Amino acid sequence: MVRIKAINETSPYLPEVNKLGDANKATLGFFYKGAFEEKARNKQILVALSDSGEFMGYLMYRNVKSHNRISIIHLCIKNNYRGQGIAKQLLNYLKSITSQYRGIELRCRRDYGIDNMWLKLGFCAVYDKKAKTKGKLLTYWWLDYGYPNLLSLINDQKSESKLSIIIDYSIFQEIYLYNHSSKPQEEKSKDSKVLLADWLEPNIEMWVSKEILNKINQINDYQKRQSIRNIFSQLSCINYTDQQYQRFLISIKSLIQENNLLIDESYLRHIVQSLASGINIILTNNVDILKLSDQFYEEFKVILISPNDFIKRFDDIE
Repeated sequence: MVRIKAINETSPYLPEVNKLGDANKATLGFFYKGAFEEKARNKQILVALSDSGEFMGYLMYRNVKSHNRISIIHLCIKNNYRGQGIAKQLLNYLKSITSQYRGIELRCRRDYGIDNMWLKLGFCAVYDKKAKTKGKLLTYWWLDYGYPNLLSLINDQKSESKLSIIIDYSIFQEIYLYNHSSKPQEEKSKDSKVLLADWLEPNIEMWVSKEILNKINQINDYQKRQSIRNIFSQLSCINYTDQQYQRFLISIKSLIQENNLLIDESYLRHIVQSLASGINIILTNNVDILKLSDQFYEEFKVILISPNDFIKRFDDIE
């Protein structure tokens, strides 16, 4: 059992926070003198404690009131407690006490190689910027609480008179990224590119999931990564709350296990995000997930379909 609590400047755990932060300063980065005490005074340090009261790790944050968001400064777990879900419990507690904000941001060096941890915690990689260390890049990670904002309201208004569909990363690639591809890739993308047909454009609103940002983040070439992010930014991105996401995550994991399917973590996140958005048409060429199309309709009232079949059945679906 792990207990999470906010500490103040008189807490007996503050020296342990200081000690752990100092031991990991190579990756946590420089922090001004007296910062730990200041954050503790504002009750912006959360500590994880074992049943016996042993210090396991901490999360330090600040409120960015001008942008209505929370920013994580440090998230650090003692070596002997890593890999036990302590970071997730600290983050969940932070979410529970900051629900009035839009979400949580953080910045992390790409070369630290811990992207997978942020993915598992629910963050999306949004953009890169130069780090203070020459030649290094910081990735900006964002965890959205899913509350309506001006952009989501504009997207909702755009799609009111159209049929909303969600595409996955494979279709996104085939439509937007194979313009200068080899012939085999052009053949592969032919079915998906029909979604760009002139007659179809006034009738559909194409949406993308936040997980596509994480797929883009895996591209090593900086210029290419930025270019594809620019393409992504021109599309409507789905919105959902954490409660909706967690509810569908349990259902989908169960469905996949029952059918003995092998779905990678990234695609699992995409499908769960899509269901949590409330949009009821999901397009994919993934043959494994398409095997569940009947069950998706029966259980979630969602149409899971390939682009080719979507076009063939468009009038009926509409």
